[in-house]
Amino acid sequence: MRWILLIILCICWTVAWANSGRLAYIADGALWVRALPDGAPRAVAHGTIDSPSWSPSGNWLSYETDSARHILLVRSDGKSMPTPKVMTGASWSPVADLLAYTTARGGLFLFDGKKGTTHTLVSEGTMNRDGNDLHLPLPADADNYPEAITWAPDGRTMAFSTIYGGLFLCNTRTHALKTIHRSVSSRYIDHMDWSDNGRRLAYVTVWMNQDGDHHANLWRINADSTNRRLLLDPGREAYRPWLSGWTPDGRSLLFYLNQSFGVSGMGDGAPLMVISEQGGTPRKVASVTPVTRPPIFSSRGHMAALIDSHGRETWYGRRLAIIRLPHRESVLSPHGVNVTGAAWSPDGKILACEVAPERRIPEEDLAVLARRRIVLTPPGRWRPRRLRAGSQYREEHPEWSRDGRHLLIVRIDKDHRAALWLVSADGASARQVTQSLQTLDWDESDGWFGWYGLVNWDMHYAWWQRP
Repeated sequence: MRWILLIILCICWTVAWANSGRLAYIADGALWVRALPDGAPRAVAHGTIDSPSWSPSGNWLSYETDSARHILLVRSDGKSMPTPKVMTGASWSPVADLLAYTTARGGLFLFDGKKGTTHTLVSEGTMNRDGNDLHLPLPADADNYPEAITWAPDGRTMAFSTIYGGLFLCNTRTHALKTIHRSVSSRYIDHMDWSDNGRRLAYVTVWMNQDGDHHANLWRINADSTNRRLLLDPGREAYRPWLSGWTPDGRSLLFYLNQSFGVSGMGDGAPLMVISEQGGTPRKVASVTPVTRPPIFSSRGHMAALIDSHGRETWYGRRLAIIRLPHRESVLSPHGVNVTGAAWSPDGKILACEVAPERRIPEEDLAVLARRRIVLTPPGRWRPRRLRAGSQYREEHPEWSRDGRHLLIVRIDKDHRAALWLVSADGASARQVTQSLQTLDWDESDGWFGWYGLVNWDMHYAWWQRP
């Protein structure tokens, strides 16, 4: 009888951890891939590497390398697939193994991982600084190249902007291009975001005149390039709407009120505003929140979690707040508890949060970071439960499994050695799934300090899970 019970427990243990996806991570000067939880690690690339990104099928990886920020492709089984051009920017389709990428000479291409073919969307040297962009030769002194790329969630449409303020929509099936804004050297496109249903694109245009005065506008347009509408025109030198994204119902847009027009000032946070997708007067929904931690909506759609903060230091003054649109934020965590990040469970019932005691003494900042732990709490009331009792590790960056039964987290020991762990949501079990985690951001003098205590872990690893 005991042997039967033991066999049943072993089967349950195996099933609980099975199908946990694949992990790509950087360690010891290489990019490694392994199946979770216990697949053998396999090095698929070597060199100075960061920002691994999985294709939707989990069969391909893109990653950045060397000081020129070139991007390379590799199959998850370690076989490389040479591309015809050196990539300078790339973005995977959310639904298929299609990689849109730009090149140093101004081209835009679409790589099909399933077929192993590449299609030219914009030939190198065919974009003009002004005028009819796609058919005039590139002047010798111009650098009006395709720059930012963003896919609609359904993968049917792709938007891309150029350095000199051009905006284009591309049908990814027919490869037809439509011009939304022609390139003008005094304008640039700032932030683009698709609605969750892929029907509309929101974006910001910023103009600058000869005197250096700025003028920023918020727009939205349908995926078929119809019904373009100006939603917000604050006026010259008024403020710059810094787009955060759509609400899940597609009826409103969230943006930060950037009164400085610059990027550096946004590090201290800014008021979060909401505006109807039909336009009108924007409303404030949060007083000050950091752009490095944008609001995240639950799967239920009506609630968003965000960090309420003042200043860029992450070791004090940060509290967890909940927005129930159309109402303003309500602060959830108490004073004295510093919250630096949160992640919703797939069912929207639990928040996994990074917490630490609040400290204002600069000399104690690294010591406070070492006390960060992951706690779980319902969104209606602050009732934190340690994810793993008795942990002596610094814990960060919780990611939920699709079934909500596990979390992948970063743990850092007292010697500043980082590794990835897979922990059950009930805290009963934990497995270390990498021996180490490393990148160029490592500094032996302060360990994983990052930017004012914030580490961009997405540059160091990527977790693929089966849809």
